[in-house]
Amino acid sequence: MKKLVLLMIVIMTSFALAETFNDGQIHYVDYYIDDIVSVWNDTFFDDPTTVNLIDEGQFQSTLFAREDSKINILGGDLFHITSYHYSHIFIQNGNISDGITLHDYSTGIIDGGNFNSSYIKVRDNSQLEIYNGNFDNVTLMIDPYSCTATIYGNNFHINGRPVSSGTYMSPDTLSGILTGTLIGGDNIEMPFIIEPSQQLIIVSDEGPYCTEHPTMDFNKDCIVNLIDFAEFASQWLVYNLEPQSYCN
Repeated sequence: MKKLVLLMIVIMTSFALAETFNDGQIHYVDYYIDDIVSVWNDTFFDDPTTVNLIDEGQFQSTLFAREDSKINILGGDLFHITSYHYSHIFIQNGNISDGITLHDYSTGIIDGGNFNSSYIKVRDNSQLEIYNGNFDNVTLMIDPYSCTATIYGNNFHINGRPVSSGTYMSPDTLSGILTGTLIGGDNIEMPFIIEPSQQLIIVSDEGPYCTEHPTMDFNKDCIVNLIDFAEFASQWLVYNLEPQSYCN
């Protein structure tokens, strides 16, 4: 029994001694790290801790970003990123083999890189922007709460139907496949799942961009005009109450 307890302590200690960056400095990683990586800010330091993964660098386990830290993936190989607490993730190059999860007011910008991962998750008041990148079998998942993913490019289609710039959300879960050309030139074919009331924003350089649909914009063209009034008037005094005596 004592040997088992000692073994558990050794395992937990090894986990706790994972590679840590928390000194408020800028670090360039061009070497191999097999352990879990934790990046955060000690309250003693005013500046955020920044880790730049560059060519030849490898994170073979999960990288955790916390407390306003900054992660820049500029090259190399990465297994997985999970971010919390207002952290900032920027990806310009490199290979991501497992996935990305943004939590707790994190922000993510993807402007390149190769994604052979299963998912990109946006959760808990986080925001994601996609400008470029190669996405192979990657599902975009926009989860509660108050989350937004914005994708920039042109020639966008959802389930084979052309779509223009706009905000896509619903009281119910939305799912489909988004195809098109990203603004950086890479083609995209990405399944997506949008949980109720979360937002997928498409910004196409082929036309104007609707920042927010007015409440009475029934046909979702971002303008309230006579077309919307006609839709409203067509259902004036329509009722579906039962029993019908309550409709008088």
